[in-house]
Amino acid sequence: MKKKILILVDWYLPGYKGGGQIKAVEYIVENLKEYFDFYILCRDHDADGTSYPGIATNTWIMRDGIWIKYMSATQQPYRASITAEVALPQWDAIYANSFFSTYFSIIPLLARRFSASSKRPFILAPRGEFSPGAFNLKRWKKRAFVGLAKLLGLHKNVLWHASTELEQADILKQFSQARVHIARELLPPAVQSQITPLEKEPGQLRLIFLSRISSKKGLDIALRTLSNLDHGQVTLDIYGPIEDARHWSECGALIASMPSNITVKYCGELPHARIKEVIPAYHFLFFPTLGENFGYVIIESLLAGRPVLISDQTPWRELQQKQIGFDIPLARPDLFVQTLQTLIGLNQAGFDAYQASVSAYASAYVASQSTLVNDSFALFSRGQSPE
Repeated sequence: MKKKILILVDWYLPGYKGGGQIKAVEYIVENLKEYFDFYILCRDHDADGTSYPGIATNTWIMRDGIWIKYMSATQQPYRASITAEVALPQWDAIYANSFFSTYFSIIPLLARRFSASSKRPFILAPRGEFSPGAFNLKRWKKRAFVGLAKLLGLHKNVLWHASTELEQADILKQFSQARVHIARELLPPAVQSQITPLEKEPGQLRLIFLSRISSKKGLDIALRTLSNLDHGQVTLDIYGPIEDARHWSECGALIASMPSNITVKYCGELPHARIKEVIPAYHFLFFPTLGENFGYVIIESLLAGRPVLISDQTPWRELQQKQIGFDIPLARPDLFVQTLQTLIGLNQAGFDAYQASVSAYASAYVASQSTLVNDSFALFSRGQSPE
């Protein structure tokens, strides 16, 4: 009999504005649903509050071989309904996809800590929330909660899911005695890499920024970098939901003051299904993020045949040696400028060489999926250590 896994996540399909956690959960269940029975508990709306039309709420429904319950706070308070679901005896394990989510992590852990179900396996994926760039946003509030959680023993006997060795180190920095299982993020089962030809002339460069618009994602860094380019015709198209209105206002001021050789345009939100058709229209992904535990947009760019210009705050490192892009320290804004000036001067042969390297890398990454699936299978198969 398959193990029943209850997955707790703030947002899930058909939503797409809640970031990488949606994709991470989607690809876990798509790759492992023949081995486990997954039940997903989530909100009935996207991250911006947009309700999902035509979906029954507060009841379990089957979608694509997965049981999903879309919780509506207007019909029933989250705290009571989620606590009741978590307490049900049929779950072999519970898997939460945030450290700081009030309803889909903290309340379930509180209920678990002070109930008879405390010995049930509980897996927690912080999804990059402990990376330096993410943790330093509202740092004192987060440090206070970590201290309180330790005092309450809230994460006693929790199994932590880290996507990389870097995230494991971030977790252990906050919880030195944590049990951590490393299982890298998965891709869709039938994913393939591609190359789409694109003209590249010296003196011109087309860039795409694709992410939620918030201070963590580094759009302001990208814009400040572009404002320092004194030659070449550069285009930056911005895609993503506006999560932080204040940050977007600051970015708007930067856009308004751009030099005449830089063109910046906000293109709105981009549903996930359209990503692979949009990215090939650009030469590079430009994503100087403050921190990612994985960064799905990075691998999506590589799978679409496009190299990346990113910060050094992701697990995607040594990109220049592989000739698939650049990972530049956020402390060196001058290197971002120098790199872009080099890319502006790139000719067709140079760009095609990048495309060839990206295609080879992406194909090899896709070929490694069976090993990555085994790591995730092991994550959900692990039992809880004795107290």
